[in-house]
Amino acid sequence: MLSGSQDVIVTRKGEGRTVEKMKGFSMEYLVQTEAFEMMKVRVEPGGATQALTHEGEESHLVMAGELEVTVDSKVFRLREGDSIWYKSSSPHRWKNPADKDVIVYSIAFPRTYASLLMQELEGSSGACPG
Repeated sequence: MLSGSQDVIVTRKGEGRTVEKMKGFSMEYLVQTEAFEMMKVRVEPGGATQALTHEGEESHLVMAGELEVTVDSKVFRLREGDSIWYKSSSPHRWKNPADKDVIVYSIAFPRTYASLLMQELEGSSGACPG
């Protein structure tokens, strides 16, 4: 999956650790360090998260499709090439409102985001990244 030293991590295309915890969502971890993580997320049409709140920051880049991101009740509709950054301490959620998959590259600080997300995915039927 990953190759390199403590100073460099390389993940080759298709070699990230893929996690599919629920119908409609899959995440491929591209880089994980003690400080942050980067993921490729695929959300099927209609996929949505519950609101999440945790410490840290997130940034997302939509590579294909449309993603609706709600932060503090404000809705942002992102399309291919659009990006967003927000403090994760604000309530936030994702939704794919379109009729095709959305692909998003996500960076989260700190890395503890992953453990929060996994708990959310395992504990409910409608949650995912965001």
